[in-house]
Amino acid sequence: MQIDKLAIAIGQTLIIQEFSLSVAPGAVHVIMGPNGSGKSSLANALAGHPHYVITKGEFIADGVRLTQSSPCERARAGIFLACQQPVSLPGVSLLMLLTESYRAIKKKDMTLLQMRENIVHALGQLGLDSSFVDRSVNDGFSGGEKKRLEMVQLLILKPSIIILDEIDPTR
Repeated sequence: MQIDKLAIAIGQTLIIQEFSLSVAPGAVHVIMGPNGSGKSSLANALAGHPHYVITKGEFIADGVRLTQSSPCERARAGIFLACQQPVSLPGVSLLMLLTESYRAIKKKDMTLLQMRENIVHALGQLGLDSSFVDRSVNDGFSGGEKKRLEMVQLLILKPSIIILDEIDPTR
């Protein structure tokens, strides 16, 4: 991943300017700084959140220029953002979320039975009960369950670039 002289704005307010970073495949980088220094703004802009506009610079992942790409195009390019506080999706089961996400991102079909088996396996790897596959995403979950559910998504979708925004190692 290559970020070159990136500038990010929210509305007319410039949040980040002249930020550059190069990340080799398989490498892990940590960006640290005080509250309000732009870490989450950078994460959201890289994922394509519409409120965080890249006004200058380049964002390239696996040789693909993503600077002006949609969130869906970024997801297809392998970008995954694990949020500080994952949102609840009442009425949307984990099975349906991951089935549709997999189809949209990977451009491949997987039967519901195959997806269910894959999710149940991933849930087991993370110490979660198989009943989570049919529960509404993050609805009534503890903080730790929400974070482990994001890890299930990673295991199923297999993104190439994972952005973890304020992970909590105590959960």
